[in-house]
Amino acid sequence: MPAAPRLTDDVKRLIAKIYRQDKTQPAKVVLDKVHEKLGQTEWPKISVIQRELKKITDNDKTLQTDAGVENPEAPWHLGLMTKAEYNISPEAVFQIGILQSFCRSHKNPPFDTDFPPLTIREALWAAKLYPYIALWQTEKKHKREQKSWSYFSLYQWSKAYAENEIICYLSGTPPDTSALDKKLQAGEHPFFIGKVEGEKSPSILFVSQDRTISIITTKDGK
Repeated sequence: MPAAPRLTDDVKRLIAKIYRQDKTQPAKVVLDKVHEKLGQTEWPKISVIQRELKKITDNDKTLQTDAGVENPEAPWHLGLMTKAEYNISPEAVFQIGILQSFCRSHKNPPFDTDFPPLTIREALWAAKLYPYIALWQTEKKHKREQKSWSYFSLYQWSKAYAENEIICYLSGTPPDTSALDKKLQAGEHPFFIGKVEGEKSPSILFVSQDRTISIITTKDGK
């Protein structure tokens, strides 16, 4: 009998994403969603799903310390800078503050709802990504549009990278950001992160400079 296919990192991350939707789902429900996403019903087997879910739930118990800081899903605030582990440059701290102000004074465009508070994990990513603001601001002619567009993009990119970090940690896979990096370097912008009609797992919708829309799916990671 031929050996069963090796469980790839992409499939491990897919299982973790489905788990993140509803942590109470039984393994059989997760299995059905994985099969639907992969377009086949023979593999993986239920035993593989059960084994992976056990690893994911074990990793979930230590998720609050995975970023090297305490409780990375808590809201970000400047008082955290008194701790040595937050090695963030003054310029990045300033940009994070502007980002927090932007989130408090604007609505989230897809739903016209309030932005959730910026988490520590998201703020740490914003500290890495804020240099792209200068590039994003050149895409809008008016200064007011420049600021709104660039900080909305920074918020969404930080959220996208933070979610990817969580999925990689839960699935026990390397912190691969290749799919996001390609979009970032191509000048595209995530404008919605969540469940898309016809998609079983949370997806990230991107808009390019020519207004073309694309999606990162959990199946192919593109």
